[in-house]
Amino acid sequence: MDYGLLFDVDGTIMDSFDAIYKSLNEILQRQGVVDFTRDELRSLMDYMSFMEIIGYLSRKYGIDDESMGEFSLDYVNSFLGSLGTLMKPFPGVIELVEYLSMKYILGLISYNPVFILERQVSYFSLQRYFKFIRGYEEINGRKRNGIDEFSRIHGIEKRHIAFVGDQPKDIIEAKASGVISIAVTYGVSRRETIEKEHPEFIADSIDELRKIIDEIFPL
Repeated sequence: MDYGLLFDVDGTIMDSFDAIYKSLNEILQRQGVVDFTRDELRSLMDYMSFMEIIGYLSRKYGIDDESMGEFSLDYVNSFLGSLGTLMKPFPGVIELVEYLSMKYILGLISYNPVFILERQVSYFSLQRYFKFIRGYEEINGRKRNGIDEFSRIHGIEKRHIAFVGDQPKDIIEAKASGVISIAVTYGVSRRETIEKEHPEFIADSIDELRKIIDEIFPL
């Protein structure tokens, strides 16, 4: 019997919050915004995708369409420029997914645009471990669509699939698709925030995540 494990990327596999904040804050400062805080970004990331955050910030600060295009391009260049420095896998994550890939079918589902996700995956050679990788456009902006596709392609029942994420929106999508939801608290969202969506399991560390997965999908 096959079991499937699906992972969010930023905040779950990738420690990228500092890279996201630095990239956005630098661009907003060039627009005259001086009060964009880490807490504001964290609250936006709890429930918004990357594309939704960019749209929200442009409306909030009155950035016109032409400047919006430059805004997005500058963000992407800065964000991808952080690969390997401000942005890298959490300590112990590569060892975890290498171990899990020998037992389960693994997938990545991200709200990042496909070309950004592809750069993240290739830079850290994550394709060695994940058989299914989908970005924002490929899931029509809904992780539940990616979960459904994974289940269909690999022929795995929803009750034998778990989705691992670090934000409330990840838990909402997992529950909407009918798979097991596992929240991690070492990423972006605070524990008290993610608990409001009632994930079935919560892991406070990489080691705890491994134990939870081995317990729910014993092989």
